[in-house]
Amino acid sequence: MTKDEVRAEAASRLRVMREEEQASQSQSIQKRLIHADFLKNVEAVGCYLSWRGEVATDRIVSHVLDGGKHLAAPKFFAEENVWKHALLSHPEEVTCNEWGVPEPASDHVIKGDNLDVIIVPGQAFDTSGQRIGRGQGHYDALLSGFKGLKVGLAFDFQVFATLPAESHDIPMDYLVTSDRIYACRA
Repeated sequence: MTKDEVRAEAASRLRVMREEEQASQSQSIQKRLIHADFLKNVEAVGCYLSWRGEVATDRIVSHVLDGGKHLAAPKFFAEENVWKHALLSHPEEVTCNEWGVPEPASDHVIKGDNLDVIIVPGQAFDTSGQRIGRGQGHYDALLSGFKGLKVGLAFDFQVFATLPAESHDIPMDYLVTSDRIYACRA
């Protein structure tokens, strides 16, 4: 399958997933991540703010902030035409950009080398850590050169046996689903 075919298949699977099931799996995935050993000793976390069909991250955001850790989330800087991680100090300090994507209100950029882990959404993943996003390459750019842990969050239907990969694609170290945590490269 091509990346576009995988995206279409994942979108088709999402359309038939009941809202209650999506919420239930999101809660299970977040709980599994929050209790993961690899998250226990980190001080700074990058985490997406969930949007349109993505695994929810509200509990993760609250857990990180309540634990006194630093949290950053992707924010689009239009003048540079680039996404960067920006500081998020409180769950309510969020705005939506021109596409409706939630992002930190703050413009305080946190560089990737100051983060221990980055939590990543995707349209599809495989158990070796390959990821297919929305097709714009934004997360590959955000993760380029990042040395910390890369963790994907996925609904069960988003896990495929294998995915096509290109040289610029950045694989995940862990993949968290409602059923388990896959150690992909760690």
